[in-house]
Amino acid sequence: MIKVIQTFAAAGGGGTYYANSANCTAHKVSGFGGGTGGFNGFAGATELNATDKGYISTDDNNSYDNSADNALRWDIKITEAEGDVTAIALEAKVENTGRYPTDWYIWKDSTSAWEKLESVDCTGGKTTISHTVSANIANYIDSSSKIYFATVDAADTGTTKNYYGKCDITT
Repeated sequence: MIKVIQTFAAAGGGGTYYANSANCTAHKVSGFGGGTGGFNGFAGATELNATDKGYISTDDNNSYDNSADNALRWDIKITEAEGDVTAIALEAKVENTGRYPTDWYIWKDSTSAWEKLESVDCTGGKTTISHTVSANIANYIDSSSKIYFATVDAADTGTTKNYYGKCDITT
């Protein structure tokens, strides 16, 4: 059974989406070549099972350990009309048990390419990373109303743990 968690912000409208929200999901991604080969978050992707989606949909001590994979991609299908969206706020809590940073990406649909948001040192323990898009929002929402974001082990060592990820939409 998939537990659906979806809340709506009172001020300004919009919603909060997780991997186990209605019509949303997450994929483990492997075989993209790590820091040297560039990131392709759609190749080599396998959808997580309901238990693993649950782990990354709640801010607690449970995590999805993607030690056998290079990245974790969230597929967030929003219900808000693209033209009504004024901000996309992404947040994830990650930990890299190796000595390398975790890269943070968002799919830029207008260029059909992954845009690197930042590289985060999360080797010292659980680290919350966040990014807000408030300009050119339509560039990041595809024709099926999806937003994609990913955490990537920058060195392709497969040591990143993902504790949760969410997407807050403001209208």
